[in-house]
Amino acid sequence: MVGRRIRGGIMKYQEALNSIAKYCGVNNGSMLEDDLKTLQKLVDKETPKKVKVWSFVNARGKHIDVYYCGSCDQYIDRIKYENHCFNCGQALDWSDK
Repeated sequence: MVGRRIRGGIMKYQEALNSIAKYCGVNNGSMLEDDLKTLQKLVDKETPKKVKVWSFVNARGKHIDVYYCGSCDQYIDRIKYENHCFNCGQALDWSDK
């Protein structure tokens, strides 16, 4: 339920951004266009990306999973279950789906 609420909030931001872009017209090279691009980057960063998993078996035969940010490939500590990448700020999706 929490994941749905978060994704729903992000979609509202995206819809609002699309409405502003449509209403104001974006293809005129204005400062508004630059501001809208910046807002789009912020919306994209708050949209959770799947964490990348690298799985291997170590020399002792133990199965190891190592996790990386889906955006910048920075190592993520699974024990902490961080919601955002500390390197780039990308929202992280830890779901198995």
